[in-house]
Amino acid sequence: MRAVAMACAVAGLCSQPSVAAEARQACRPVSHSQLEALLPVLPGFARNQPKGETDNLEAVSRTTVDYEARASGISIELMDSCRNPDMLSQLREFLAQGPPATAGTVMRSVPVRGFPAYTEWTQASQHGEVHVLVADRFMVKVTGDLVSSLAVVEGAATAIDLQRLAALK
Repeated sequence: MRAVAMACAVAGLCSQPSVAAEARQACRPVSHSQLEALLPVLPGFARNQPKGETDNLEAVSRTTVDYEARASGISIELMDSCRNPDMLSQLREFLAQGPPATAGTVMRSVPVRGFPAYTEWTQASQHGEVHVLVADRFMVKVTGDLVSSLAVVEGAATAIDLQRLAALK
């Protein structure tokens, strides 16, 4: 089983075969190489080798890359869900209501380049996340570890050309 399909199954996101099957028939995911082309250069960070895959059977593709700067790290994941409602349901819920409250973590809904998004910041661990839903199809997750502020993670998220991502078909 490919990693994308396995991640989908492990997370319980493809539990309804009929919905997943409909998504597969209605959409062909963009290739991971098209997603990879949108990974930005982050000044002050060295970019590692991106990893990606396209699974036409599950109608999903994704690419991930890690960036490093001394002890800090940023990870970017771009995923084409092909509008699969099983995969998008949790993100849509968090965008509408916010993620579950966690002690010491500040969460807020805030658009990123005009797209719905939410952020999480934990000062104690210097961990931040930005989650963006682009064109009700593409999921963007930017994670920062041992970064000085949420602004560093938000800067990485805004460095991605989200308009170009939205235009992919």
